[in-house]
Amino acid sequence: MASQIELPSGGASGGTAEVYDHLLDNGKKSSSTNEPGLLQRIMLRIDEQVSVKLLLKVWGPRFEFFIRCMLVTIFLEDSVGMAAHFSEQVGQFGNGAFGVVAVTLGLLVQSVASLGLLAKPSLGHVWCPLLIGWEVMQPAIYGQLSNFELVCGSLSIVGGLCLLMAHLQEESDSDEGKSSAQREIDTFRVESTELAGRLLLPSTYLYQAWLFLSMAMVSRDTSGVM
Repeated sequence: MASQIELPSGGASGGTAEVYDHLLDNGKKSSSTNEPGLLQRIMLRIDEQVSVKLLLKVWGPRFEFFIRCMLVTIFLEDSVGMAAHFSEQVGQFGNGAFGVVAVTLGLLVQSVASLGLLAKPSLGHVWCPLLIGWEVMQPAIYGQLSNFELVCGSLSIVGGLCLLMAHLQEESDSDEGKSSAQREIDTFRVESTELAGRLLLPSTYLYQAWLFLSMAMVSRDTSGVM
């Protein structure tokens, strides 16, 4: 098995600097010097000790799993809290049948979809929309649409789920047996999902920035607008 692992170059290959120049500078060398820049030198120094490609291959999936755990923990913690305080959650809806259905639905969707993202990420196109749907419905169900902090927090979580879904779709999509038109549709779907995630992700930070600016603009707290 050891023979199948790619060994580090150890600086023996004369084309290593050119490879990093191409990867990091789009194949364009500096017009003033032919020596590699600071970032290229750092990459070369690391590659002398251990293969960067091997590090990415080994630690890339582990880092991705860690990121998924961070996102899934939000829903697992919420589902555990709903199960532990089920009667109190139902009481917020007046102890009616609607409250039982709403709390049970939220508990099942969050727990099943969260565990599904950890155990079967290839079905991310199923789990992520379920969590997105619940995250969008939650402020409306609990009558918290006027709570902008909660709404912006939910939008940020939706943005993270969109980015995760786009990443999982890009990994699972295979171009075998697909026409060029179908490949373009799949690419557009992934890119549009990623764009939506990037736009929604900073919602919480924008809300906090708006609170800070609105407080700073109060005339009694400042000598003027500046």
